[in-house]
Amino acid sequence: MQKKTIIKLLKKAILLILPVYLLWFLYIEYMPMYYNSANNTRWYFIKKSLEKEYKIPKSDYIFLGESRVNAGLDFTKISSSYSFASGGATSIEMYYILKKYIENYPKPKKIFISISPRFLSEIFAFYPYFIRNKLISYSDMQEICSNLQEGDTTLGNAPMREYVLYKLNYLIYYQNDVKENNVLGAYSKNKKMINEMIKMKGGRFHPNLKAKSS
Repeated sequence: MQKKTIIKLLKKAILLILPVYLLWFLYIEYMPMYYNSANNTRWYFIKKSLEKEYKIPKSDYIFLGESRVNAGLDFTKISSSYSFASGGATSIEMYYILKKYIENYPKPKKIFISISPRFLSEIFAFYPYFIRNKLISYSDMQEICSNLQEGDTTLGNAPMREYVLYKLNYLIYYQNDVKENNVLGAYSKNKKMINEMIKMKGGRFHPNLKAKSS
């Protein structure tokens, strides 16, 4: 009797949890502009730009790298330039951003890359915004793993496992964004930020860093 009661309670709990989880999933998947933090909005903008939702002007000079690139350069003053630089960007992320850009846009004349040595270490290999905003696919990860050299520990011992586990648990990573933006409070500021990045030819303003840059 007790076993049947427990089973019934479990079934009821599942029936209650599933609709909530489904709503959470749909909200996270289809309403990112309403809850995204500024960093996630940056990566969301890059993804949508590569998919041509936001137009990238014809550019002869493409810039890739970390936030330092955006902090130190004004792309509105560099003719025919465009920036994909983002805070904490790794060499792997730069490679796939460039690959997707070349697949969808004319090839640039020159590519400028800024790489910080710390982002070649294992701890930074899986930068969450890149996976979270779907800029890297399972097939991309297969390609990365197939090209790993024996003894190369930059990506850790089991990069594919880490990728899959992250994908399975990715919904929990949005909780802070949702909480900080009061569920639906981020749309206006994210829209404004995207319009600013379009005007800045992909750049992103970092006032504190820019003031210190030489």
